[in-house]
Amino acid sequence: MAKAQATMEFLLTYWWAILIIIILFGIFAYIGITDFTRVGPEICEAEAPLTCIEKPSLSFSDKTISFVIRNNLGFDIEIYNITRMNKQEGGSCKSVEAAYIKYLGNIYELPNEKVTIRKEHNFIVVINCSEIQKGKTFAEFKMSYVSKETGLKHHTSILVKGVAN
Repeated sequence: MAKAQATMEFLLTYWWAILIIIILFGIFAYIGITDFTRVGPEICEAEAPLTCIEKPSLSFSDKTISFVIRNNLGFDIEIYNITRMNKQEGGSCKSVEAAYIKYLGNIYELPNEKVTIRKEHNFIVVINCSEIQKGKTFAEFKMSYVSKETGLKHHTSILVKGVAN
């Protein structure tokens, strides 16, 4: 009984402070000081043997998603295609209009051109998306490549989350 009484006394004494905090939070959210679309980290995750090097760059005005990938396979690879993996509700980049690889000062357009990436090298992927949404967004891509050592075709998924401005 003493714990319940102490709780009631606390609430009756400090209700005004709790109410002010709730009202201020509501006002900040209403006028845009607290932008809930910015909640959450910017993420680029790639399946092995490829790894993302830094957080992605998403541009609403250019309709592009860019990220840096590193070839950690131990062999050279030849990238020949990048496609959208799924069309989840609330996601962005409904379809890939064009995909480019920037590597060693050259720009390659997939799937028209293939690009060989040497082992332990970084390259930039730029994807032009249709219907990219402003604000918090995500997309998952499938990158198709051939191992130059074995000649086997492989696919890896790349998940990108961030805020398109």
